[in-house]
Amino acid sequence: MATTLQRAIANIPMPEPPPAAIDRIAVVSDDGAMQRILRRLFSSEGYEVDVLPTSSFGLKALCQRPSSAVVLDIPDPDSSDCDLCKRIANLIPELPLIILAAGSELAYKARLLEMGGDDYLAIPFSPKDLLERVRTIIKHHSRIGLQRLLILES
Repeated sequence: MATTLQRAIANIPMPEPPPAAIDRIAVVSDDGAMQRILRRLFSSEGYEVDVLPTSSFGLKALCQRPSSAVVLDIPDPDSSDCDLCKRIANLIPELPLIILAAGSELAYKARLLEMGGDDYLAIPFSPKDLLERVRTIIKHHSRIGLQRLLILES
């Protein structure tokens, strides 16, 4: 009897699992070489990648096309891109923001994190380290979103 039941269960077609959502990474940079490096890095790991300029156009595009995380390249600690960090964090506070910057001084790092960055990597950086930080921050933020959803439903 058990074998008959096992055969019957084995013949039941199993539904296809839904396709996993593909995370989208927004790369905000004006440096063509950095854009190509980051696009290749994230694409090779299965992410969709949007490359946006560090301008109001880039900010508008970021608001219109949802991303799982933003990687913001700030090549110069004195640039106006620091202000862009703050604008992104204020406009889309739930969006994880990883900053790549040339400065490695503690005060500079602290200032960027206070402006809304969730993580910081000094340039030059390890591509493997950046990928791991992106994976971790997306996973962390998706858990937070799920917890908020469960709280709203109860």
